[in-house]
Amino acid sequence: MEKEYLLYERVRPFFITHGFCLSLLRGVNWFVTLLMPLLYFYVLWAVYLKATKAWIALAYLLVPATGFIILSVIRKRMNWLRPYELGTFPPLLNREGKGSSMPSRHVFSAAVISTVAWGVNPLLSVFGLSLALLLAGVRVLAGLHFIRDVVVGFLSAILWGFFWFYLLGLF
Repeated sequence: MEKEYLLYERVRPFFITHGFCLSLLRGVNWFVTLLMPLLYFYVLWAVYLKATKAWIALAYLLVPATGFIILSVIRKRMNWLRPYELGTFPPLLNREGKGSSMPSRHVFSAAVISTVAWGVNPLLSVFGLSLALLLAGVRVLAGLHFIRDVVVGFLSAILWGFFWFYLLGLF
């Protein structure tokens, strides 16, 4: 954790002195966090239009939602510090509050939405997973998460989505 904080401490001055790069970092965060709910809405709409049984559409809604809720409870109980809390520097992205760093809910949400999108359109799923990885990088560079936080968020989302969709016979 200390080494990862040093990464943030070294990267932060670059973004502070290069306003365009800081704006780009913030813009990518904004764009991906806006695009993922739109992608999810498309997935839900596509499933609604072609699902032959109501439980299938419900699975596309409940699998990500239950994963998000369970992840939120776990991270609240763990309450691990964020990189910006270890030093004197504020994060590069606005965030209120402290703790609850591990795992990243932003990355989990983006990855689980993209994972279940596989059942609608595999290419859309790969695109979404690429965006989730981009978001993970942004969250680390901004000092909001350690690398382990985004890796655990990403992998747990993929495992959660594929496990339940495989179990339900949707993949």
